[in-house]
Amino acid sequence: MLRGSENTLPKAIISVLFFCLLPGAMKAETCGPIEADARQRLVSYIAKKYKLPPQLTIRLEENGFIGDSCYRKVRFLSVASAQFFDLSATLAPDQVFLVTGLDDSRADPALVQKRVEAARHDDLARGDPPSAGPPNARAVVVVFSDFECPYCKGAVPVLKDALNWDTHDVRVVFRNYPLSFHPWALRAALSGRCAAEQSSADFWKIHDFFFDKQGEITVGNVDEKARGFLGGIPDFDLARYNSCLSDDGARRAIQADIDLGNANGVVGTPSIYVNGRKFAGELTVERLRDFIAGVRQEATGAFSQHTDTR
Repeated sequence: MLRGSENTLPKAIISVLFFCLLPGAMKAETCGPIEADARQRLVSYIAKKYKLPPQLTIRLEENGFIGDSCYRKVRFLSVASAQFFDLSATLAPDQVFLVTGLDDSRADPALVQKRVEAARHDDLARGDPPSAGPPNARAVVVVFSDFECPYCKGAVPVLKDALNWDTHDVRVVFRNYPLSFHPWALRAALSGRCAAEQSSADFWKIHDFFFDKQGEITVGNVDEKARGFLGGIPDFDLARYNSCLSDDGARRAIQADIDLGNANGVVGTPSIYVNGRKFAGELTVERLRDFIAGVRQEATGAFSQHTDTR
């Protein structure tokens, strides 16, 4: 997936940016629209900078001004493409310079971070993704995973430990993020999605099956093995499952998970978030427990819960 990275500007330019942002220096009401030639130049620059393929069309979206200045928030988005690109930036008043980060020094960084994490949490937990644990848990762990990824397989016992460690206050939510260079990952993701349509319990069964049998599965046998396993579950409706696999809805749901991950900084698997805060570093039982405990202590109960309770 194509992702943007931070731009770096010469110190002289950064100094000008800080100077231009002095209160009252420029008022938003005096700012004109982005000129057509500037818009075209900016889109062309982003396409070249991030080496976007010619068939990928991107659009420039304006998202308002910053305070009372003529600095404006902009976003570069892919248009109607199987490939995804999403980059947010700040455009200087001269409509020439772009920066990917601009902080308001008047704000409390801790409060800003909490707002960002709360918004991300609601975004990641929305809809009805497969989940395990109580719906009112103070700690909601969202994992973006790939059934063919060996590191994701290694994460499974760590995540299960988190659930067993505190069965009353931890919830795990699963999001699909099949990597393009894993040949059978997408087929497995579709299988899991269609199993989840029948129940979360059926999803977690096929989830464990794919990771347990990861070394035996190939692009040539993944569908057969999945059907064989699911067919052995009492009351599992294989006809409904097959119909789901042939429907575009399951594929769109997988793409929605991928897009959600891309929009929230996922660049690989497994990617784990607790109440919207991204876990970083080596994934061990002790480190994840400590991370969950720290985030949970800050929880106020205001987080919305949107996970599957079946």
